[in-house]
Amino acid sequence: MAKKTIDISGTATQMLNDINSNFDELYQGEGGDSGSSISGLPTKHVKVYDVMTRGGQGVGSPVIVSCNIKKGTKYIIEKAEVGTNWDYEIITTYSNGSSVQEMLRTQGGTTSKGGYDIEIEATADADSFGITSYSTGVVNIYHYDDVPILGNRWLGKRWLLLGDSISTEHGTYAQVGYGELVANALGMYRSNRAVSGETSAQQCARVSGYGNNYDLITVMVGSNDQGYNTSLGTLSDTPSQDGSFFARMKYFYETLRTKYPKSVIAFITPIKRDDNGDGQEQTNAFNLTTEAYANAVQSVADYYSIPCLNLYNAINPLDATARANFFCDGVGLHPNDLGHALFLAPRVEAFLREIAPFYFNDWT
Repeated sequence: MAKKTIDISGTATQMLNDINSNFDELYQGEGGDSGSSISGLPTKHVKVYDVMTRGGQGVGSPVIVSCNIKKGTKYIIEKAEVGTNWDYEIITTYSNGSSVQEMLRTQGGTTSKGGYDIEIEATADADSFGITSYSTGVVNIYHYDDVPILGNRWLGKRWLLLGDSISTEHGTYAQVGYGELVANALGMYRSNRAVSGETSAQQCARVSGYGNNYDLITVMVGSNDQGYNTSLGTLSDTPSQDGSFFARMKYFYETLRTKYPKSVIAFITPIKRDDNGDGQEQTNAFNLTTEAYANAVQSVADYYSIPCLNLYNAINPLDATARANFFCDGVGLHPNDLGHALFLAPRVEAFLREIAPFYFNDWT
């Protein structure tokens, strides 16, 4: 969308005329639909198709997802989660559920390079698409649709999510986690690389394998460090991937900042956990709960002057009613879909709106 000029040195009447005369192009943008509006304003959004793929299915047995693809619409394909290497992907579009025609196509090498993060264009209309010749993992298909654009500086930006099982989605725990909910609400491209069971050190070790084109990186770790008895340490500890939790988090941040000098990097604290479902917090070999690790995450974020969202008290697993309704494991460890929707996602969305830098929309 070409930016329009509004003469702020003119009179209020002149400015109002400038705004009114450019209204559609100021607020509609690429893919906007003048028939869709909120309070009369056209809107824009990046919609996400999440395609679960399974190992062992090759060409001839693709995963099929319903869609409404229009000829000429541009799409972006992105690897969504850590999985085995992908040798080759073809996004095949199915027209009217019968004839198969290759309309969208991308080649990929591994989880960190290849034909991802590229824009491709649909060559015809279709009502479904499939992924063929793949291993195991998740791929996201993005295209423009309609939701609010006003006041949203994250629209169309790329988000890398790092974390443990609390941040995963479409798996053993929540099917729709906070990452997908927030990305859809803000119209972001997301690449969710959270891995169940991993500590801060394991997640940090994966950074070198990720792409370079991310506007936002969030890190939510600490629950497994607590559960696997990582020593807490102090803020004065030297950054080290194999040291105390403080040392690991400092090393994690410095690793990310070196690779992503211009990205927004933010920490998210671990949540409270009740592993046994008895209304008591889990303590580790050092007699520490996740609160100590949450406080450490906040301290490291403060040390480096980066944003931090404290979710420790966002959802309460110690309450029996909460465990029964908002957790998926019968105890108090993993929030279910409703837990993410009611407690985690709204806080993450508000947090991201608060920390969005202005240069996204105003700088070239």
